[in-house]
Amino acid sequence: LGDSKSRKRYDRELQYREWAEYASKYANEKMEEAVPAVAKIMDDLAVPFLRRTAATTYAVSQAVSQIGKSSAKKSEEKESGRKSLTDAFMNAIRAGRNAGLAIDSLELKEKSKQLSERAQSDEKRAKELQEELQNVTNK
Repeated sequence: LGDSKSRKRYDRELQYREWAEYASKYANEKMEEAVPAVAKIMDDLAVPFLRRTAATTYAVSQAVSQIGKSSAKKSEEKESGRKSLTDAFMNAIRAGRNAGLAIDSLELKEKSKQLSERAQSDEKRAKELQEELQNVTNK
């Protein structure tokens, strides 16, 4: 660091490190603020949507595959193709609706469990506050 060029280079490096540390801390703080919001969005919107879509798709595909199997038998019995196609659509619609109802039921059960746990926690906190209040008033 004896010459001015080395000293300037060293000073710039220190400034860079200081700035990099500040930027890293700032980014981490902002990420910590954003993560709960993103997690809430995922829990409230994305996960139920994906769950519902996957269940409906699976149910419809199962219904269509069952129709495909039964239509092979029905073609041997010489039933009309139009009726089997209508049956396939109706079964697919029913399967999708039933999958949606099953997911709704599952989501309601999960929400009920969350609310029950929250109520228990609130009740426990209320009892603690009541005891604390009694301790303060008895002194």
